[in-house]
Amino acid sequence: MIVYDGLTIPGKPPSKELGLAEFENITDWRLYRHWREDTIDDPTAPDRYKPYANDTWRFDYTRLADDLLWVLADKTHPVCLDDEEMKAGRRGGLIDKEMVVERTRAFGVMKSHNPDCTVGFFGSNKEQLDGVPVDFYAPSQYLSKPPFTGLTRWIAPTDKPTWVYIRWQWESDGQFIGPATWRQVCEFVKENYEGCVLWSGGGDWDDPTLRELWTVAEEVFKLGQENMQTYSKQRTVAAAIAQRNVENANRIVAAKASMNYVIDNGQGSVALCAELDDGAEKTALLADAQQGITDAQTLKAVMEK
Repeated sequence: MIVYDGLTIPGKPPSKELGLAEFENITDWRLYRHWREDTIDDPTAPDRYKPYANDTWRFDYTRLADDLLWVLADKTHPVCLDDEEMKAGRRGGLIDKEMVVERTRAFGVMKSHNPDCTVGFFGSNKEQLDGVPVDFYAPSQYLSKPPFTGLTRWIAPTDKPTWVYIRWQWESDGQFIGPATWRQVCEFVKENYEGCVLWSGGGDWDDPTLRELWTVAEEVFKLGQENMQTYSKQRTVAAAIAQRNVENANRIVAAKASMNYVIDNGQGSVALCAELDDGAEKTALLADAQQGITDAQTLKAVMEK
């Protein structure tokens, strides 16, 4: 399985040094930023960089900012949009159906800018995912409070991969989970999902308790070279598929043009046949021209479906 890096811990080494695949979780407070033209510092700054300016934002919690989505679409690693604030309703939150519409729009914005980007939405609420196009699902399997009573597998709405978020802290108080319980969580996730996101923002990398939990994750998920090889293979295969799809699309366009040429050419031959005297030769030539037109029209119709 693939294990992604969602750790924001002071002192943590880079993802690749830990054998973790790169991953970008965009938290809700960043997703709703909108640029204010009247406070722009550099009028020549490209639109794509505007989301990263400082102290120039207003917020709309019912719509994801298009300019930020364009920037995210250019990332070379998966991007998960953590849009929970839309549901929280700090400024008139959306109901489930409205979230489906907005998530679908956001996915379309990113794909129109970069068809090869990898996009998912954080959360387990299937009513907010029903009908939403995604490249992966990103539910959480966090532990609310002790004692640990086991986990239940989250079933994805479609056949897209599920990369589940896991955390080595209790949600109730932020305290570290015991190593034995954490091992059970990791083993369950490894058995039931295609990948996971290690998520934590607390503690210090040199904390002995944290490092013990990290060692458990290393052992269960076999982090290091094996995980990176899996990730690299996935990206290589995905790039190859995308390239083939582009080539196929180009060939279909060329084939349609060729069929139009055959049809036009055949119709020209039919018109020329009128200048021939009646006889076996005219009949054969006319039949061949008409058959060519019919075959080309049939193939063109199939390609346009």
